[in-house]
Amino acid sequence: RGGYIWAPITSKDGKRVFHWDSLLDVRSGDIFLHGVDGYVQAVSTARGECYDCIQPTELSSEELWDREGRRVDCDYIMIRNAIKTSDFVDDIVRLCNVKYAPFDRNGSGNMGYLFEINRDLARIFLRASADFNPSLKEVDYIKELLAEDVHD
Repeated sequence: RGGYIWAPITSKDGKRVFHWDSLLDVRSGDIFLHGVDGYVQAVSTARGECYDCIQPTELSSEELWDREGRRVDCDYIMIRNAIKTSDFVDDIVRLCNVKYAPFDRNGSGNMGYLFEINRDLARIFLRASADFNPSLKEVDYIKELLAEDVHD
């Protein structure tokens, strides 16, 4: 709802977490698929690079993290008819085989966020999302991705 992604710099015990540090790699125009509870529920683009930012108030009530963090402002598109990632286990297993992946070897989701995803897998998810949400096909960056060939 806030139009951003945010992560603390360190955990409460002072440790760094790789996917929190991934915010440092974000560049303007990067595309994010937002998976929640096993569904691709939103897609967004980064409006710029990350910057230091105190934890937003809507997150601070849970008192889960330190207040010091990083933020990337994003333009979100909520996906009304979300696709279930488990419907694509064969594609996930075939295309998602790196160390810090959003899915494990069995195709189940890993806890965390801002994982890099294989471009072909991203297109598969976006194509399926667009099939159930035709308005996505009108978004320029989605249209460009869908026009690319998937490398099987």
